[in-house]
Amino acid sequence: MKTKKSRIRKWRGLTCVSASLLALVVATSTIAEAWKSMIDTQIGTVSSKIVTDKTDDKSDLYTYKSDYKNATELVNAHKSIAEKIQEEGSVLLKNNSSTLPIKKGAKVTLLGMRSHYPVYGGQIGSSPVVNQNVSLESALKEKGFSVNPTIIDIYNKIGNVVTGQSKNFFTGQMENVYGNQPGTLSNSFGVSNNISPLKVGEPDIASYKTTNGDYATSFKDYNDAAIVVIGRPSSEAADFYPGKAGMAQDEGAKNILGLTSNERKVIELAKENFDKVIVLVNSDNPMEIDELKNDNKIDSILWIGEPSNYGFLGVVDILNGAVSPSGHLPDTYAIDSTSSPAMVNYGMIPYSNQDAISNGNLKYTDYRAGWYLVEAEGIYTGYKYYETRYADLIAGSGKAASIVGSSNGSSWNYNKEVSYGFGYGLSYTNFEQKLGNVTFNNNDNTATVKVTVKNVGNVAGKDVVQLYAQSPYTEYDKTNKVEKASVQLMGFEKTKELKPGESEEVTVKVDLQYLASYDYMNAKTYIMDDGDYYFAIGNGAHEAMNNILAAQGKTKSDGMDNDGNSANSYKWTQKKLDSKTYSKSASGKSITNQLNDADLNYYLPGTVTYLSRSDWESTWPKKYSGIIANDKMIKQLRNDTYTIKKDEDTSKIFPNKNSGITIASMKGASYDDERWNFLLDQINLDEACATIRVGQNIKRMDSIGLFDMFTNDGPIGIQGVKLGERSTDKNSPTYIDPSDPYAGYMTNDMPTEPVVGATYNKQLAHEEGVIFGEDSLRNKVVVQWAPGMNLHRTPYNARNHEYYSEDAILTNYLGTESVKGAYTKGLIMAPKHFAFNDQETNRVGVSAYMNEQRAREGELRAFQGAFEGGALGTMTAFNRIGATYVNAHEGLMQNILRGEWGFKGYNVTDMVNGPNYITVKESVIAGATQMDTSNDNNVKSGGAWEYFTAAGVSGDATLCKAIRQNYHYFLYAISNSNAMNGISASSHVVNLMTWWRAALIGLEIAFGAMLFISLAGYVLTTKKKETNKEA
Repeated sequence: MKTKKSRIRKWRGLTCVSASLLALVVATSTIAEAWKSMIDTQIGTVSSKIVTDKTDDKSDLYTYKSDYKNATELVNAHKSIAEKIQEEGSVLLKNNSSTLPIKKGAKVTLLGMRSHYPVYGGQIGSSPVVNQNVSLESALKEKGFSVNPTIIDIYNKIGNVVTGQSKNFFTGQMENVYGNQPGTLSNSFGVSNNISPLKVGEPDIASYKTTNGDYATSFKDYNDAAIVVIGRPSSEAADFYPGKAGMAQDEGAKNILGLTSNERKVIELAKENFDKVIVLVNSDNPMEIDELKNDNKIDSILWIGEPSNYGFLGVVDILNGAVSPSGHLPDTYAIDSTSSPAMVNYGMIPYSNQDAISNGNLKYTDYRAGWYLVEAEGIYTGYKYYETRYADLIAGSGKAASIVGSSNGSSWNYNKEVSYGFGYGLSYTNFEQKLGNVTFNNNDNTATVKVTVKNVGNVAGKDVVQLYAQSPYTEYDKTNKVEKASVQLMGFEKTKELKPGESEEVTVKVDLQYLASYDYMNAKTYIMDDGDYYFAIGNGAHEAMNNILAAQGKTKSDGMDNDGNSANSYKWTQKKLDSKTYSKSASGKSITNQLNDADLNYYLPGTVTYLSRSDWESTWPKKYSGIIANDKMIKQLRNDTYTIKKDEDTSKIFPNKNSGITIASMKGASYDDERWNFLLDQINLDEACATIRVGQNIKRMDSIGLFDMFTNDGPIGIQGVKLGERSTDKNSPTYIDPSDPYAGYMTNDMPTEPVVGATYNKQLAHEEGVIFGEDSLRNKVVVQWAPGMNLHRTPYNARNHEYYSEDAILTNYLGTESVKGAYTKGLIMAPKHFAFNDQETNRVGVSAYMNEQRAREGELRAFQGAFEGGALGTMTAFNRIGATYVNAHEGLMQNILRGEWGFKGYNVTDMVNGPNYITVKESVIAGATQMDTSNDNNVKSGGAWEYFTAAGVSGDATLCKAIRQNYHYFLYAISNSNAMNGISASSHVVNLMTWWRAALIGLEIAFGAMLFISLAGYVLTTKKKETNKEA
C-alpha cells in the first residue's frame, strides 16, 4: 500500500516539476521572442530576415547606395575626413615671431601629462575606441618628427601607479585607479545632491626627478621646441563647478578651468629650457589662459579641442606647416570663466519645498522634480553679453561701466574680461577682406552679401568670412522688454585654399528671419524695429563690433581698444516697426507665444528680473535660490496632467482593417499619400502601444509588416557596432567580407563637435554627415541620435563636447548640413537634445525657466534650420521647460516643432530615467513616437506605465488619435529612409531558426514530453489504486 502511495506521490511530484519547467521555458520563449532583436545584438544571431520575391529586380531596390566598394575604402575615407576636420578646426590663437610652423624633421619634447594622456573625446556618448587612437607622439613620428623618449617614459611610469580600485559604473567590475593619470569626471545619471570635484592630475615636476634623475639632460637632444599640452576632460552626466568646490584638492587655481600650480610649473620648465614653447589646449570647455596670452615666453597657442582617433594627425599637419590653420573659436575665451551673467544661476539649486512635491509613495526624486535654473541672463550669453556690454561702454549707455558684473572688482572693461573673442583665429598667412555689394530680396526675405578675400601673405591657406549684424535698440524695445545683442553672427562661408596673391569673391546669403527679435510682451511675435541696421565682417565678433562702431563715428578716443574699419560695414534703415513680415513661419503657421509657462514669472509674478542692456547695473542677475513651488507648479512637476478616459468609441481610429498594405508598399511615399490611411487602419493597437513603450530600437509590428530596426547614439559616429557585425546577406551591395582588414572597425572616430564648429565649414560638416550615412548602410542603422545642437550656455557644462558652439547660427548651419549629408544615404539624423539641455547636473528633470525671447533666439534658433530643412528625427531632452517635462510640452513640441517648423518625423525621448517623470501618455499627446527604453518593465502590474496598453487606452479618443497621428509621422520617416533599401512591395519578414530558438523549442518538447509521461503515470497509477480498492 505504501509503495502505491509512494508511486503516486512521485508521479504527482514529477508532474508538478515538469509543468513548472514547461511553464518557465514557455515564458522564457515568449520573453525571448519579444526581445529577439536585443538578443541578436548581444550574441550575434539573426532571428529574422526580409525576403523579397525573386521576380523583383533587386538592383533597382537600393535607393541609397554606397560610394565605397569595401570597408577598407570606407575607413580610409573616415581617416581623411577626420584629419581634415582637425586641420580646419584647430585654432591658432597666438604665434609670436612665426614660431609655428616647426621645421619638418625637428626634434621636440612633449611636456604635460595631457601630452601622453590626452582627452580624445567625451566620456560615454562621444568616447572613441581606445585601440584606434593615434596619439600625439605617434602622429609626430608618423609625420617625420623625433620625440623625446625620456619624458614619454616618465609619464608612462608616473601614470601607471595604481592607487586603489573603484567600481565601473556600467560593468559593475572593480577596476584599477591610476592616481597619477589626469582626472576624469564623476557621472551622475539620476538625481544628485552632491558636487563631484575634479582632480586635474598634473603631477609636480619633482616627480620627474624621482622617476629619472637625469631627465633634464635629454632636453638638449630634443630642443627644437617644447610642446606643452594642457586640457580638461569632458563627460555626459557631469559638470564642472567653479571655485574650490569644483576641485578635489588644492590645485592652486581660482577655478577648475584655470591653470593649476603644477600646470604652471611644467610650463615654467618649458620656458627655462627651450627657446620655442608651444602650448596645445586640449579642451572643449574654454579654459582661463590669459596668462599664457600675455606671457612673451609662450610663443604659440593652438586650441585643438578633442581630436578623437585621428585628429592628432591634423594637429601635426598644422605644426609642421603642411596646412595653414584656418579654424576660428566657437566660444568666447573669458579671462575669468565665471564672469558671464549665466554663471550666477548655474549648478545645483533646489526648490526649498521639495518634500511638498512628493505625493504618497512617490517622492520628489521619483518625479525628478527637486531642482531648477532661472536663466535670468536672457539672450546675453557668450559673446552676445561681452560684445553688447562693450558697445554700451563705448556709447556711454546703460551703466555698462558699472562695477556690477565686473570680474576684477573695478569698472567693467572688455579687455579685462575677454582673452580671445568668439570667432577669432590666426593663420600662417595674412588675408585682406573687403565688403562688397549687399542686395535684399523681399520675396524670400534674404540678403546677399559679397565679400572679396585676398591672400596677401606668403603661405597658401583658407580664410573664413564671418558676417555679423546689428539691429537698433529702441525705446519701444526698452518699454516692451525686447533685448538686442549689439552684434550677432548671421552667416559665414569658408574660402577655397588661396595661394599667395590669389583672391576669391565669397557670397554669404543671410536669412533675415534670424535678425528679427522676439517680442513676447506686446506683439507676441517676431518684430523688426524701425531704425538703423548694420552688417559687418571681421575676424571674430569683436572685430566686426569695432567695424560697426567705426561706422557710427566711434574711435579709440571714445574708449575702443582698436579703431575699426567702417569700410567693412554696411548700413541700411528701416522706416517703421514691422510686426507682420516674420509673424508667419515658412510652413504658413502664425507665430505667437507658446512658452509663457517657461517663465517663472508665469507662476510667481514679479519674481524674476531679466538682464537688460538698458541698465546693466540694476538688472544684473541675482541668484534665485530658495524658490517655493506653488500648487500650480507642483501639479506640473508631478507630471500627471492627462487623465485617460475609459468609455469613448475609438473603433474608427483603430479599426484593425486589413487592406493588404505593408510598410514596404509605402517605400518613398509622400506624407500626404492617401494610402497612409489604409496602412494606419491596419495597425494593431497592442503592437502600437508596445512599439511606443519600448523604443530604444524599433520593434517589429506584424500587422503592418514593420521589421526590427536599429537606432544608434553618437555625435562622433555610430558607436557600439563593429563594421560587418550585422552583414549577413552576401548579396547586399554593402556586405562586408569577414576577411576585409577593417571588418570589426568601430566608426565612432570623428573629432568632437566644437572642433567641427571651429571649422566654420558647412561643406565639411556635410561630408561628415555623409560618412555617418555610409556607416549606417553597413551597420544597419536607420536613426542616429545626433548631432547635438544645444548651446554652450556656460563654459562649465561638461557635455559641451557634444554641441558645436555658444552661438545659435553657427550651430544651426553646421548641424543642418550634417543632417542633410547623412540623409543622402538615407540615414535619419535625430538632432538632440531638443531643447534647453543647459547643464548636466540633475539634467533629468531640472526646471529650466526663461522668457520666450531667450528660448526662441537661443536654443530654438539653433535647432530651427535642421527641422525647417527637412530633418526626419529628433531626440528630446531630459530637462523641463519651465515646470513641464520638455517632451510633454505641447506648445514646444506640437505648436513650434510640428506646427511652425513643419516637422514630420520620428521623435524619441532621451533614455527613460524615471518613468514617473518621463511619462508616456503626456509625451504621446505632445507628439512623441517612441520612448527610449530597452525593456517593458514599466507596463507590468504596478508599473508607472501600466495603463499604456490597448485595453488601457482604447477608451480615450484623444490619446488614440495622438497615437495614430504619431504613427503617421514615424512611419513616413521610416518609409523614406535607408530602412527601405532592398525592399519592394513584395518584401516580407520571415523568422529564422537560431540556436537559442532551437534550444528553447527543444526544452519545450523535452519538458512537454516529461509532463505527458508523468501525467500519464500519475493518472494510470491513480486509476490502478482505485481499481484495487473496488476489488
